[in-house]
Amino acid sequence: MVKNLFKPFSNLSTAQQLIVSIVSCSFLLPIQFFTQIHLNFENKGIDHSEMMTLSYAFIRGWKYGEDIIFTYGPLSFLANRTDFSQNRLVFLLFDLYFFSSICFAFFQFLKTKDGLTTLLVFFLTCFFYKNAMFLTLVFTLQVVALLYLILYHSTNNILYVVQASIITWLIFFIKLNLAFVAVFILLVFVLYYVITKALSLSQGAILIILNVLTGLLLFQLLPVDIQGYIQSAIYIVNDYSEGATVPPTSDLMWLLIVILFCVVLFVGYLILSSIKATAFQRLINFNFALLTFICFKQCVVRADLEHLKDFPFIFPWMVCGYWYVFNSFFNKTSYSKLLLIPLITSWLFASYILILFGDHQYILKKFITVPAYFINMYQGYDYYQEASKRKLPPKILNQVKHKSVDIIPWETSTLILNKLNYNPRPVFKTYQAYSPYLDAINAHKLMGNTKPTFIIYAENTIDKRYSFFDETQTKLAMLLGYEVVDSFSYNQEQNILLKAKVNGKIKKSIIEKAELKKATILIPTSSNYLLLKANFNYSFLGSLVRIFYQAPLLEAKITTAQGHSYVYTVNIATLKKGVFVNKHISNTPAAQRYFEGNLERDCDNIVKIEFLEQMPSFWQKQIYYELQELKIIP
Repeated sequence: MVKNLFKPFSNLSTAQQLIVSIVSCSFLLPIQFFTQIHLNFENKGIDHSEMMTLSYAFIRGWKYGEDIIFTYGPLSFLANRTDFSQNRLVFLLFDLYFFSSICFAFFQFLKTKDGLTTLLVFFLTCFFYKNAMFLTLVFTLQVVALLYLILYHSTNNILYVVQASIITWLIFFIKLNLAFVAVFILLVFVLYYVITKALSLSQGAILIILNVLTGLLLFQLLPVDIQGYIQSAIYIVNDYSEGATVPPTSDLMWLLIVILFCVVLFVGYLILSSIKATAFQRLINFNFALLTFICFKQCVVRADLEHLKDFPFIFPWMVCGYWYVFNSFFNKTSYSKLLLIPLITSWLFASYILILFGDHQYILKKFITVPAYFINMYQGYDYYQEASKRKLPPKILNQVKHKSVDIIPWETSTLILNKLNYNPRPVFKTYQAYSPYLDAINAHKLMGNTKPTFIIYAENTIDKRYSFFDETQTKLAMLLGYEVVDSFSYNQEQNILLKAKVNGKIKKSIIEKAELKKATILIPTSSNYLLLKANFNYSFLGSLVRIFYQAPLLEAKITTAQGHSYVYTVNIATLKKGVFVNKHISNTPAAQRYFEGNLERDCDNIVKIEFLEQMPSFWQKQIYYELQELKIIP
C-alpha cells in the first residue's frame, strides 16, 4: 500500500525532477536573514558582536591577517549575513550562484535507479539543514565542490573542475578552518586526474597555474595580507584544541554517543565499500571520510549543547552527497541501504533538538523561506537603530570622543554602535587569542605606534577558564603602556577605562626554576608581579586523543591566602609562555587594582596552585616550571 502511495513519484519526468530539486534547494535559504539576526540586545551575544566586527572590518578596509585575525576571512559576511554597506546586490548575486550551483549538482540526484528513495533523502536532507547558507556555509560549499570534482570523472567537462576551483577560493576567504582542507581536496583530485590521464599534463598544469594566479589576484583585490593571513590561520587551526576544548557534561553524553554512532557507522561503511573498490572509488571514500572527521571535530571539540546540536543538521548533507555518488559510481550491494541508518538517526536527532529548543514553527518557516527571503532583502536593515540599547555613559563618551579605542574581552559591537574610533587588537576577541603567537601579536599592537588611545576593560571569560590567564602578554603590555583613568558600570557589568601612556620597561628575575615533582606549586609573597611558566606535554596516547577528539583536560586548583579554592580549566599553550599567579583576580575592581599596581590593597594572594590531570596516561611525566618576578619601571 505504501509503495502504491508513492508510485506516482517513482518515475518523474525531467521537468518534475527539476521542480523537486528547486523546491528542495529552496529549504536551504537562510531562516536567519542578514536583516533580522542582529542583535538581540536584551542579551549580550559573543557571536553577534563578532559578526558585526567582521563586516565592519571589511567595509573599513582593515587587512585580514594584519589588522584583523580570526577564524573567518574577508568574505565572512557571506556566511554571517551581516553587511554594513547595505549592498544587498552582493548577497543576491552570491545567493543566486550558490542556489544554481547546488541545483545543478544535485539535479542528477534524482536520475538514479532508486528514484523514490533518492528523492526522499534529498528532500529531507535539505529540509533539516538549518544553517546551510549561514554559519555552516563553508561546509555546504565544500560538499558541493567535492561533487563537482567527482562529476568530472564521468563527463570530462573541464568546467566542473573550474567550478570546484571557484568554490574552493570562496571557502578560503570565508572561513579559515576549512580553507586548507578545501585546497587539499582540489589538488588531490587534479593530481589523480593527471596521473590517470583523465586530464593531460598540460591541462593539469594550466589548472594549477590559473588557481595560483586567481589566489594572487584575490589577495590583491581583497583586504588581505597574504603572509599574515596564512600564517595566523596555521596557528588558529593548530592550537584550536587547546584553546577551545569544552568537555561534555554528563547530561550531554547521550548526544555525544549518538554522534559517535552516526560517525562510526558511516566511516565503517566507507571502509567496507573500499575493500573491493577501484582507486577512484577509494579516493571518493577517503575525501568523504576526511569531511566526516572535520564535521565531527567541529561539533565535539567544544562539546557544549550549542555545538553538539549542530551535528544532526550538518552531517546528513554530507551523507546525502555520498548517497548520490555511491549510486552513480559504485556497484550497489545488499548493504547499500545501511546508509539510511545514520541519515534517519540524524533526522530524528534534529527533530528532537528542534522540539528541545521550542522551534515549533520550523516547518512553517521552511515553507515560507522564499517569500520571506525577498521581503527581508527588500527591506534591508539599519544596524545602528539599536544603538540606544548599547549606549556608553556620557562621561566615557566625553573622554574618548574621536580618539581611538579598543575593548576587552569581546563586546566589540559596543564601540561600533556608539560610532567610536574603533582601533582593535588584531585578535579582537580575548578567548580567540589562545596561543602565545596570537597573544604576542596583540601585545605588539598595544606596545606599538598604532596602539589605541583608550581601552575599555571588563573582567570576563568563557568555558570555566581563569580570565587572568587569558592574553597574558597583552595584559603585560597594558601594565607597561596604559594607566587606569576611570571606572563605570555598563550593561550590568563593572568596566574600567585605561589610557595610553609612554611605555614603561620591565625588569625580569627568575626566583625559582625546577622540575615539578608533585602537582603543586607554592607561590611566594611578592610586592611585584609574578609570572609562572610550566611545560606540560602530551604523551603519545594524549596526542592521539587530541587529534581525534579533544585536547586532554588540565585543570588548575588555585588556593588563596583567605582559604578560598577555585578550579579552572587551563590552556597548556598559554601556560608554557607564562601566566600571572600572585593575585587572584575574580572581578573588574580587583583587575583595576592590579593594573594600578596596588598589589597590597584588597587583593587575595594566591598561595598554592595544584595542577589536576584528569587522565595521567595522557601526559608526559617530566614537567618543568619557572617562576619569574616582574618589576615595572615607569
